[in-house]
Amino acid sequence: MRVEVDRSTRAIRTGIEVPNPDHLLKPGMFAKASIAEGISRDVLVAPESAIYKVDGHSVVFIAAGNGGFEVRPIQLGSHEDGTVEVLTGLGPGDVVVAKGGLALKSLIANQAAD
Repeated sequence: MRVEVDRSTRAIRTGIEVPNPDHLLKPGMFAKASIAEGISRDVLVAPESAIYKVDGHSVVFIAAGNGGFEVRPIQLGSHEDGTVEVLTGLGPGDVVVAKGGLALKSLIANQAAD
């Protein structure tokens, strides 16, 4: 599909390619069309600010109760509007640390150095 925006009117002109094996569609013809939104699916997302790299792996910090935290390796999917799809490693209801995770990452690095 191609989209053109007229700079003076801000009108949008679009074009799509459709099969026309019987040559019933001719240049300049008009048609009514509807655009399907696509397939919707439930996805699990996390804020980009919650995702860190540790030893080359993407991880998040999960609130583990009693003031503790757990490092959880995750597999990432698509990125959009400051959030990232999490394919594996998290479940519904997991509470991720969105701010302050850098301090937790530093603690991990210090423990590894000891």
